[in-house]
Amino acid sequence: MFTTAPCLHCSVAINPNSYDQLPYENLPLPQTHPGRLAVLGKLSGMKPPAVETCRVLELGTSEGANLIPLADAFPRAAFAGIDLAEQPVSRGQQTIREFGLKNINLRVMDLLDVDAALGTFDYIIAHGLYAWTPMHVRDKILALMQELLSPQGIGFVSYNTHPTGHVRKIVRDIMLHHIGGEQRPDQRLAKAREILKLLARERSQDELQKMEANEAALAAYAAELLLKRSDSSLFHDDLAPVYEPMLLSDFVSHAGAHKLQYLDDARNPDPRGNDVPTRMTPFTAEAVSAMARGNRIARLQYQDFLRMRSFRQSLLCRQEVALQPDWDPTQIEGCYAAAKGEETAEGTFMLVGDRGLSTTHPALLEFLRGLIASWPRAQAVSADHAGVAAELCKTGLIELHTTASRAVSAGEKPCAAPFIQFQARRGDPFVSTLLHRPLHVDEKVRRLFTLLDGSRDRQTLARAMNCDLEQIDKELQMAAGVATLVS
Repeated sequence: MFTTAPCLHCSVAINPNSYDQLPYENLPLPQTHPGRLAVLGKLSGMKPPAVETCRVLELGTSEGANLIPLADAFPRAAFAGIDLAEQPVSRGQQTIREFGLKNINLRVMDLLDVDAALGTFDYIIAHGLYAWTPMHVRDKILALMQELLSPQGIGFVSYNTHPTGHVRKIVRDIMLHHIGGEQRPDQRLAKAREILKLLARERSQDELQKMEANEAALAAYAAELLLKRSDSSLFHDDLAPVYEPMLLSDFVSHAGAHKLQYLDDARNPDPRGNDVPTRMTPFTAEAVSAMARGNRIARLQYQDFLRMRSFRQSLLCRQEVALQPDWDPTQIEGCYAAAKGEETAEGTFMLVGDRGLSTTHPALLEFLRGLIASWPRAQAVSADHAGVAAELCKTGLIELHTTASRAVSAGEKPCAAPFIQFQARRGDPFVSTLLHRPLHVDEKVRRLFTLLDGSRDRQTLARAMNCDLEQIDKELQMAAGVATLVS
């Protein structure tokens, strides 16, 4: 079956041996796609370098699962990744050799040794690295972005945030106390899960009401969430030697000290800081506005408090770049929009993530109906639809990129993307879709992808899969729906 995988918060090795002992589940990260970052830059008045010929650097690249599909998608661009852990990098290098890519280089390298000799880059990615490293390494991350970013380049930095970070630190301290001096990864994980199960055990409402502190209930909830994490995520994130969530305002101040400025959030765009949560009452919204006193970062910080936001994916650019105070939708004319969903009733749409939208606005109706009808193909954003595209981008209901995806519907002789075929033949549990998303696949789907090389029609595929035409049509429709087929 097809299952879209969650995006995990990967971290780079402080002790590289731990990543050799327990590999991290390295996956593509759609929010780091240069085409998406470029759109957000353009909306804010930047002129980001063209993605087709850009230079991308990833700090803490692991096996390169985030960079390799991008290198395949943009053969005229150049990609570089560094990591301290040898075995993950070696696996990534093997993938690059076997698949035959020439525009990507992964190397084992200490972040502290990186300097201007590495060159300049248009997009620099540091995902799951900043909050898991000592202060001098965090300084180095931002110093490198200031030194290596091209004049209109964009940096991506993700990190856990307070206030929710305080709760996770409570649970982390409990786990580390219970683990004690145990060093073996399997035993550390076993002990961590043992205490998490105790913290997260079912409690009655009466028992919760008798608790002496609200932190106990919060810790129980946090423990329950941690129990759902994979071993690699729990071990390398929450049991890492360093775990330092921070306030957005403190991160922005740290970036400013390195002559970088806050641009936006990669996942939840927040132009002007006016993205008021829908659950916020008018009174609360007015209070936040008054406390922020027109300061965008202050407004965002208060919103983080009210949301109990736990994670941010901040975009940075050089301090001298002139950013507009508001988004300019005209800048995304000619960019590409895509949306998967359906119109369940007149003017009522169910879109990505089972999120609903109802409207009677003519331009919005026309735009959404066009996107849904053309999925998985993307549509160029016209001048008439630039405004509604920008509004939908704010809410995360549509995909916006500077380049069109290669994804198509199933033709007479369906063909999966070459890298997906490669991953399927290799037996990978995940493949990378053309929307740069990880897709979990079982043995049956891997078998199908190995057959989708463009040489077989539906009848041939049905015989090879030992199923009827109705079933193969269903499988092909699903494959197209998750953006895995090319022409």
